[in-house]
Amino acid sequence: MFSYRSIIKKALKTAWRYKYLWFFGLFATLINPGGEYQILNKVLADGLSGNFASGWRMLASTGIFSLRSLANMFGLMKSDPISSLMSVIAIVLLLCLAAFLIWLAISAQGAIVNKVQKIEEKKDAGKPDFRADLNVGAKAFWPVFGFNALLKIGIDLLFFLISLPVILMMTNGFVFSALYVLLFLLFIPVAIIMSLIAKYALGYAVIKKTGFTKSLKKSWQLFTKNWVISLEMAIAVFCLDILASLLVLLVIIIFPMPLFFVCLALGNVTIAWLIILLIIIFMVVAGSFLTAFQISAWTDLFLQLNKGLGVSKLDRLFKKKNKK
Repeated sequence: MFSYRSIIKKALKTAWRYKYLWFFGLFATLINPGGEYQILNKVLADGLSGNFASGWRMLASTGIFSLRSLANMFGLMKSDPISSLMSVIAIVLLLCLAAFLIWLAISAQGAIVNKVQKIEEKKDAGKPDFRADLNVGAKAFWPVFGFNALLKIGIDLLFFLISLPVILMMTNGFVFSALYVLLFLLFIPVAIIMSLIAKYALGYAVIKKTGFTKSLKKSWQLFTKNWVISLEMAIAVFCLDILASLLVLLVIIIFPMPLFFVCLALGNVTIAWLIILLIIIFMVVAGSFLTAFQISAWTDLFLQLNKGLGVSKLDRLFKKKNKK
């Protein structure tokens, strides 16, 4: 029988049992903007202050994109070619490292999806198969990369559109303030819907091995057919994210933070820094586990919806009332 409780329990069990998925979760977190918690956190952190385009403004204010900067770079290459060559090599190496991390992050998403499918279909032998799972994710690299890029661009574009009334508030404060609030409220459901479609598209690309366009089309159809279930699942996962974040924060406040302040009071800076390092490691591990859990839960839901097993909680409640 379909239930969110069983999906969440299985996802938690999978994420806990297969701890090597935490490695995939670590890298998947780097390029996974689709979590509803992350989206709402970004909205509340940047949206209420109207800082959607602040990062781009700060980057543009450095003048890095100006013709003068390019002229200075060419002048430096002529005056000091060796240093310029070393700088170019360093930039190329950094770009290669960034490309590798992106590849690993995208492949990690697919690896978790592939593992969950194996477990659901009883094809898993119970042993970690790191290379095989990563290879499956790598084969779906380009469509999955496209979903992540499209989602990121779409959300940033919405941020930019919402920030426009803030810029125009100087001319008519009341009208543009009202427009800002309206766009702000419209943004949240649109961003979440985009996130849910990207989750289903990931399942189609990795499990069904469909291309970019077909995966998006089928994921849209799956969402429109099961939009109530999708939103209910998003609320359930979001609440668990909040509880997990509060639990992590509580653990940090109760255990390591008092020791940190004691070490500072005693003048033991080395141990204090060690405690901070342990806190960072703990947060990274917790985040990796949560990402593995989230992808596992959504993959399980994707598999059940494709089998036609999904029934929303609201439908079940209405059926119970009608029977009475």
